[in-house]
Amino acid sequence: MMAGRRVVGEVDAKRLLAEAGLRVPAARLVKSADEAALAAQVVGLPVVVKVASPDILHKSDVGGVALGLATPDQARIAFEQVIASARRARPDARVEAALVEAACPPGGVELIVGVIHDACFGPVVMCGLGGVFVEVLRDVTFRPAPISRADAFEMLAEVRGAALLDGVRGRPPVDREALADLLLTVAGEGGLALRAANGEILEELDLNPVFAYPDGAIIADARIVYATGQPLPPAPPPCEDTMQAVFAPRSIAVVGASTDDLKVGHRAVKHLVDFGYPGELYPIHPTAPEICGRKAYPSLAAVPGPIDRVIVAIAAEAVAGVIDECVQKGVKVAHIYTAGFGELNATGRALEHELLARAADSGLRIIGPNTIGTYAPASGLSPTAGAQQQSGSISYVSQSGGLTLDAIRRGCFQGLRFSKAISIGNAIDLDPADFLASYADAPDTHVIGAYVESVHDGRRLRAALESAAEARKPVVILKGGQTAGGQRAAASHTGALAGDFAIWQGLFRQTGVSAVQTIEELLDTLLGFQLLPPMLGPGVALIGPGGGASVTATDAAERQGLEVVPFAPDTVTALEALGLPPGTSLVNPLDVPASVLRIEGGAVLGRVLECAATDPRVQALVVHLNLVSILALASVERTAGFVQTMVETVIGLKGRTERPICLVLRSSGEAEHEAVVRAERERALAVGIPVFAGIEDALRALGHLYRFGQFHRRGRTPMKG
Repeated sequence: MMAGRRVVGEVDAKRLLAEAGLRVPAARLVKSADEAALAAQVVGLPVVVKVASPDILHKSDVGGVALGLATPDQARIAFEQVIASARRARPDARVEAALVEAACPPGGVELIVGVIHDACFGPVVMCGLGGVFVEVLRDVTFRPAPISRADAFEMLAEVRGAALLDGVRGRPPVDREALADLLLTVAGEGGLALRAANGEILEELDLNPVFAYPDGAIIADARIVYATGQPLPPAPPPCEDTMQAVFAPRSIAVVGASTDDLKVGHRAVKHLVDFGYPGELYPIHPTAPEICGRKAYPSLAAVPGPIDRVIVAIAAEAVAGVIDECVQKGVKVAHIYTAGFGELNATGRALEHELLARAADSGLRIIGPNTIGTYAPASGLSPTAGAQQQSGSISYVSQSGGLTLDAIRRGCFQGLRFSKAISIGNAIDLDPADFLASYADAPDTHVIGAYVESVHDGRRLRAALESAAEARKPVVILKGGQTAGGQRAAASHTGALAGDFAIWQGLFRQTGVSAVQTIEELLDTLLGFQLLPPMLGPGVALIGPGGGASVTATDAAERQGLEVVPFAPDTVTALEALGLPPGTSLVNPLDVPASVLRIEGGAVLGRVLECAATDPRVQALVVHLNLVSILALASVERTAGFVQTMVETVIGLKGRTERPICLVLRSSGEAEHEAVVRAERERALAVGIPVFAGIEDALRALGHLYRFGQFHRRGRTPMKG
């Protein structure tokens, strides 16, 4: 019994599993060699003998397991051996008994099924290849519980060694239905992992190995750890008035407003004025009569009307006093721009706790600290100069101010149009789950993006992502901190394997989230979801100059689960009929040299595209125009006209097909080339064609589009199987 924890040994753990309807071998606990010999006859030969000690977790590591014992005498000898070996290896351990157990039939596939109670997500189930090398192979996958039957089958399919379950080298396939039943008994609705009783919760469970056979599964070893505690109730979501005050406030006060245009407090007021914020704007300054043309007030209390939202841009040590003023004034939201809190040191974390304590039970909600603001074009909100005024259908939340500005400035340049975007920094109160839940329900939001480092309650995050999935809204998430804190100080195989990001990956698969690796991929994927129609199959056609580029793009397509499909015979015949010069490919990828693309001033591309777009195997087209080679044919003044004509053919095709079309404009980066890219991007975006910098960028976006469609075509509305 550890402090606050109760370890359930193998005998009692298997009894609990058997009571839940799971198969375990017949077994007897024995304390002498003679008892071992008798037990072997009772449970049925052959048997295994395993040391039974509450202090020894991995029995094989101490020589505490004897296998393949065919006679009672062998069981008698094995008892003495495993006891002696365990005592030598662990003289501090209590070693007084052994378990004599009927041997599992040969030929089974060794798996592991486990559960850990994660501080953020609650119970999390794991499955994968098991046995003594489980921590070496690390071939496991995770899902937050409860799981559906579809989750169970997907977990089995995700294991790298999944082919073993299908039968190899003449072995028959195992019973996946039985394995799914086992996973659901452990971690489905009402499963063992979710039960709490007598002030205890299941903290860890290890079933390793589980032998899988054509006729079911047998749990050969088991261990359970309970911990003192109760499942935490979910935190209440923010009310509708809170989100109204965040994204459409009727009034804003800026505490720390300054007459110095280099200071954050000045820029906060100026950006709102310049962007056309229509509500009441109250700069708070001890002496200035006005800032940026708006009347200033010495304190929040001096403001004559109600205040929906307060922007705080003063020194960290003074922020707590502002929170008190907000509470007294009845402010709904305090958005703290100030840095120097928990991201800095323990003193900063203490300040964060102070802010929460002062706001507790008042109705005031806090965003931040350490943020850069809110962008909502329809409400006249912008945290930066030069932001796009046009509103769109993407909503975004980020725990990084820099990645918020990237989305607003660089994303809008690429063609993204936002309904709203917000920087929430340290997220001590309102966190990503709150905003994702709001976006899932918002009628003006069709696509959701996020940069997330952490959340307070993983269950609320899961609920938000499930709501988005039910609404068929794509969610694209860049998860920060993917490699930090990879190991837990835990006593089980499951705990040692359950790195933080592994759980997040399981959640993303469970809820249909598009997980990305870089901010560039995030923006490209949001652009694809914003503009492209659904992709109904994996077939892609690649059209453009560059044989080498086409070959590497084919590899990139496969990495995304896409296929550069062979053209149908009718398509090949149609391409041959065009009479294109030698050097032009008639297969997919369709390599059309720059010298050929210039035919008819670039219009020949339209006839090539028409052939590919009507191919029944092709479900999406990627048209890549390598401006480095095209613009080198002659002067840029002349060849830019070729490019314009080529883009016009792509635009013309869009009106004649429902398949996704991606345009790639590859530039050398030279000023002349970039000017052409900019002009053609604007024309393509105007009709809803996304433009990417590279072929792989386009293919990644299509891969996410295709997988999102797959998730929903499989009927994978979360927790409905």
